[in-house]
Amino acid sequence: MGMSAQERRADGAGYERKVVVEELTGTACGWCPRGLVGMKMLRDLYGDRFIGVAVHQFNATDPMYTPDYADIDWSDGGSKGAPCCMIDRNGEIIDPFYGSAGGMRDVAKDFERAMEEKAVLGVTVSGEWNADYTAVQTTAQVEGTEAGHYEMVFVLVADSVAGNTQRWRQLNNYCGYTRDSFDDDLLAPSSRMDPTVSRATTVSISSRMYWWVVLIRTKAHSIVRT
Repeated sequence: MGMSAQERRADGAGYERKVVVEELTGTACGWCPRGLVGMKMLRDLYGDRFIGVAVHQFNATDPMYTPDYADIDWSDGGSKGAPCCMIDRNGEIIDPFYGSAGGMRDVAKDFERAMEEKAVLGVTVSGEWNADYTAVQTTAQVEGTEAGHYEMVFVLVADSVAGNTQRWRQLNNYCGYTRDSFDDDLLAPSSRMDPTVSRATTVSISSRMYWWVVLIRTKAHSIVRT
């Protein structure tokens, strides 16, 4: 179980900002292991200030397929495919590793720009399963320094779910590459992406659940505090 809690900054200037990154992915997406590398990199670099949500909407055969997660236009009005992501629902679809600039690890630069925005609201959220584990009772407390119209979105995330059937195997287009073909960033041991593994790799994504509260400024439709 998990809980997100926001704290006031030591200098009294608002709250510590956390940033949500929602990533489009799927088991039938051969290039999506790159998205896994990018999301893990952001977690390693920014810790709890990074809130990552892997949205499995690429292929309906994915056992983690979530067609009703959110109304997000992943195409960005064009023909962009997975892996891609959106930071704080700012409307810009970018690569979860190369970012908007297209360079190695450049998604970190996009993330840092989002962290520079002032957080004017703080949220503390907690949750508890019911007796038969079919529903979660969630409580959120919100405080802030700036009035406005906001909507509250609860996100329930499962981590380390796993299965043994063929549907749980991740397509991996990087398997045909040699190590010499990769930048060091894509081969870092912490990334857990090895191009020498088979084209279809078993996904081992713990049955731990986390919940987050996302506050969205309704006028601009952008996340201002998580």
